[in-house]
Amino acid sequence: MNQHAKHNTQPRPTRVHHLMWLLVALAAGCGGGTDYDWVMDDYGRARKLARENDKHLFVYYRWWMSPECGTVERDVLENPEIKKLFRTSVNCWLHLEWQANQAVMEDFGVHDVPAFVIVAPDGTFEQRSGATTPEQFEPWVRQTMPPPVTTAPKKP
Repeated sequence: MNQHAKHNTQPRPTRVHHLMWLLVALAAGCGGGTDYDWVMDDYGRARKLARENDKHLFVYYRWWMSPECGTVERDVLENPEIKKLFRTSVNCWLHLEWQANQAVMEDFGVHDVPAFVIVAPDGTFEQRSGATTPEQFEPWVRQTMPPPVTTAPKKP
């Protein structure tokens, strides 16, 4: 046996570890993913970006083993009409597996997945948890995160 091998205390990756990282890569957009510009597992960075740019922050909280999360991602977050709603927001994807993410979501009163939080530029927020459909989700987003107000150019 190699002398270095017997001193290696790191556990060997299992097939589950490889599958988990593959799913993370797919979720990050490496395999087609969404059109969203996601900040992955870094709520602090996402919140800072939203504050600096006076934007809403959309947080999606998921667990890789949840069938409901898979359904929401496929049927809701991949829906072209839903995607349009998040073009101007900062979007943050948090995995339940990371303890820091659990603490963030507890601060929002979230204890289940899938969960969604929209934080307004003033720091107020709305959250909802559980499986949803595009027909249920879209009105909630439109009410919670109204589109930015734009002014028409003045005519000369």
